[in-house]
Amino acid sequence: MATLVRNVLLHGHDAPPQELRTVRAGPLSAVLDGVDIRYVRLGDVELVRRIYVAVRDRNWNTIPGVCTAYELETSEDAFAARFTVRHTSPEVDFLWHGEIVGSEDGRIVVSMDGRAERELDYNRIGFCVLHPWRECGGRPFRGVTPDGPVSGVLPRLVAPQRFENGVYVPLFPSVSRLEVDVTDELTGICEFGGDLFETEDQRNWTDASFKTYCTPLALGFPHRLGAGEAKAQTVTVSARGPALDAPGPAPAPAADPAAGLHVTGPTGRYVPEVGLALPADRDEPSEDEARLRLLRAIAPAHIRVELHLDDPAGPNRLARAIATAGALGTQLELALFVAGADAGERLERVREALAGARLARVLVIPEGAQT
Repeated sequence: MATLVRNVLLHGHDAPPQELRTVRAGPLSAVLDGVDIRYVRLGDVELVRRIYVAVRDRNWNTIPGVCTAYELETSEDAFAARFTVRHTSPEVDFLWHGEIVGSEDGRIVVSMDGRAERELDYNRIGFCVLHPWRECGGRPFRGVTPDGPVSGVLPRLVAPQRFENGVYVPLFPSVSRLEVDVTDELTGICEFGGDLFETEDQRNWTDASFKTYCTPLALGFPHRLGAGEAKAQTVTVSARGPALDAPGPAPAPAADPAAGLHVTGPTGRYVPEVGLALPADRDEPSEDEARLRLLRAIAPAHIRVELHLDDPAGPNRLARAIATAGALGTQLELALFVAGADAGERLERVREALAGARLARVLVIPEGAQT
């Protein structure tokens, strides 16, 4: 039971964490996290935070992948990982073969070669690259677009996310190559194949990175793949600067400090109230007493439930959410998705169901909107 609680506390789920493997590509170091690569560095300077494949369905749901046939070869200054991943849901079935290859010349090539196992609609399938905000914020960048070069400075402070004509607008036009001067003497380089990529300031979404993702949003979505239709991409990471030309051994990455959690006295500062959302695949937490005790100890400010007014299962889902909030001794936040002008009777039933509930707030959202 102690191990279960520890995994839930540290990782958010019961399963043990993925084993991490530190590898080298000549002067560069990196960490393999299963089929993802993280923390590409030259010495203690981080060039790339993470590269991974995202499969998002027509509703922007992330479809997790299951990895099989994983093989890893390593040497002192090179490595190669090869694997197969399949993403399946009621609406999506996408299979891809991946490689992450680091070579002695300081290049890391990440590739995806996939196909649709049946016809599917999707909003995004392909690579996302996360750039560390500490190294990249306020630093010059240069890119190659279909219309020529683009350059500028990545924002030091959070750049407000623009939303125009129904889509989010990137920081600069879509590129096939992106260079960022992470220091005055070191440039990180990402080259993209198989698609155009655009960049957003992910700090708008509370992530500590800039994100470069495939398939420009301005092209519209969803997209469609026919059964058996292929989709392939590559991302190549390298660096340029005097430190790469210096003789002698490659710089060692800085040691990460040991992670720890320390609880001290009140700081006298306040943070916004934080609640928890009921998971989409079930309407109440597990009956496992250890988990219930943990949830009560966390003391969420509210429990959030999303209710689509035209969902026949909505009344039962709302009743279970009210009961769950009561069991945890907290309030209910209801996100109510409404479509059409003839919702009066159903809204009245929701009002009756909420009678006596400890209600934090009701958020009324048009059906089909993003939250």
